[in-house]
Amino acid sequence: MIGKLTDYPEISDACKQYVIKACELGLVTGSNNRFNPKSSLTRAEASTVIIRFLDIQERKPMKPWAGEIIQLMDNNGNLVEVYPGSVWEYFDFAKSLFNAIPASKGYVCCGLNIHGNVFATFYKDKKTALDNPLDMIGGWDFSPDNPQYSDCDCYQLTVYNDHLYKELFADYSHEIIKALFLEDSSKALALHDKYMNMINNTGNRIWEETRLNNRKVGAHRDTAGFVFGASISGKK
Repeated sequence: MIGKLTDYPEISDACKQYVIKACELGLVTGSNNRFNPKSSLTRAEASTVIIRFLDIQERKPMKPWAGEIIQLMDNNGNLVEVYPGSVWEYFDFAKSLFNAIPASKGYVCCGLNIHGNVFATFYKDKKTALDNPLDMIGGWDFSPDNPQYSDCDCYQLTVYNDHLYKELFADYSHEIIKALFLEDSSKALALHDKYMNMINNTGNRIWEETRLNNRKVGAHRDTAGFVFGASISGKK
């Protein structure tokens, strides 16, 4: 709901939670995605709010649009719905994990982790995912504003099995990278492919970092596999 109210920062801190609750209950709906906190209500608008307060049938709760809902399973196997938060690109990234599934030649398991973030884990097939969930090939995850991750790891691809990843999931990741980097996609794809193709590396850890599409982006490779990460747009 914060994401829907474009003038949310203009609402006084003391009133923010009340406004969100009023929108959630459907007592107020705003105008063109604005709450207009510095404006006065007309008598007609005030009457509408009072009627909605008295009659629950008259309320219009704020709900996500169809394109703002992702349904998936959480760690306990419960079906949950994910809506956009105040940072819209997190939701756009989560949607890209689903939209890219047709490009995969293996099995992509999407879910919600204990931090409430969407992830996509790679398996050779669905049977492996069900019978041996630790036998993963790699996957995408994101950890917004988590201090234990580096600046380049808001969105992170981790690969454990080079050969199967290249065979089954390279095209899938290409679609994710295109969604993140837009006009700089070709450069980001070249960096990803460079580290993906260093399969026979047995030496020391190799790392490089650059900036594409107003994001920090980094890749590193060691004997265990490789990692490709990107920051949120605009992060210094």
